[in-house]
Amino acid sequence: MDRLKSSFPSLLEHKKPVDKAAVRVGFFKGEHFDVSFPEHMIIRTMDTPPKCKTRPVSAKDYTGMRHGRMTAISWFRPSRNGGKTVWIARCDCGKYEFRRPARWASHPSPDDDPDRCEHCRRRDVIKKQGNSHEYMADRLMKWARSMQSIGLTIDEICEIRNLNITTSGKNAEQIRIAIVEARKNFVANENK
Repeated sequence: MDRLKSSFPSLLEHKKPVDKAAVRVGFFKGEHFDVSFPEHMIIRTMDTPPKCKTRPVSAKDYTGMRHGRMTAISWFRPSRNGGKTVWIARCDCGKYEFRRPARWASHPSPDDDPDRCEHCRRRDVIKKQGNSHEYMADRLMKWARSMQSIGLTIDEICEIRNLNITTSGKNAEQIRIAIVEARKNFVANENK
């Protein structure tokens, strides 16, 4: 517990057993991870469905048809180029996108990469790459252990994090020199 006093002081207030979830909540900014993308990347995905017109009698009814994680909800409009009609489909996560269900029967959704909204697709890619907030606590603990294994103390490891010192490819002595230099720079900037 003494090691945690210097490393994660905010965790001491919780008075609960410390695990990866506690580190994630107490040490990282924000309590929850929410996928966010630049606006130009999520134009197709909507939180609420747009207002739809009544489906013409001549248009085939695909209501309730599933393809991967998507379910056809409502007819939206005929295709502009004379092809298949455009429908609003709801992802299992609750977001909406435009789809053409007429193609779903001839193009089944693969099990390993099911059809889903762009938001879910990007979230799954982030998770596969290991860059998700869910793995951040594991990476931090692994890094802290590697710093301890080369001979650094918990206080030095905390200073490395606070001063944003790069440790890649450095031994303990080089890191200690970088800490001293970063402290000098910090003090010099504070005095300005």
